[in-house]
Amino acid sequence: MKKRPFTEQIQIASITKLTILLMIMAACSANAIAGALSQIPEEDGFSGFINIGGGWMQMKSNTIAGTRFKGLSQDRIDSIFDKPSSESSILPMINGELRYTFAETGTQLFIGNSLEDWIRLDMSTAAGVRQKWDDKGIFEGAFLFSAVPTEIWEDPYVADQKREETDRTSTGGRLAWSKIFNSNVHATYSYRDINVDDELSGVFLG
Repeated sequence: MKKRPFTEQIQIASITKLTILLMIMAACSANAIAGALSQIPEEDGFSGFINIGGGWMQMKSNTIAGTRFKGLSQDRIDSIFDKPSSESSILPMINGELRYTFAETGTQLFIGNSLEDWIRLDMSTAAGVRQKWDDKGIFEGAFLFSAVPTEIWEDPYVADQKREETDRTSTGGRLAWSKIFNSNVHATYSYRDINVDDELSGVFLG
């Protein structure tokens, strides 16, 4: 059987199986579930939520080394034509949001992260402002940044010797429109610029 080239394996098998079998939430509320669809409070002050749990993950990757919490692939491979091995691990999962509301103007400042980003190993944090505008909905602008970098291999094509890790971070922005005309419709647009500290892909091959 003809083997797939390494680059194709990265595209096809970078994450072939991502299954969350266990998710224990310690503080589940309507805000945690509804997320950005929650209304802005009518009183000044702090609000928010936090979810703490854990997940079991199984994945195959030739490029992602892991996170600061856990390694998710082998640091040494015998051949660049070998398929990535399946790695299983238990990861902590924490997400939440802290908010402060100025009720008179319908303005809310917030900082937090999303559970779906943690599941994708994208541990980004959002800091921004929401503004309620009559019956048109709630508008949001946020700055996105990597509070915890994802670790990848400097050169994933290194074989027969240890591969070195490097940090992958991102910065960007998000625009959102929630409760569109008092409905449960929500629209979001995000942009991120990804930065790799030491990008040396292919250097080992000359």
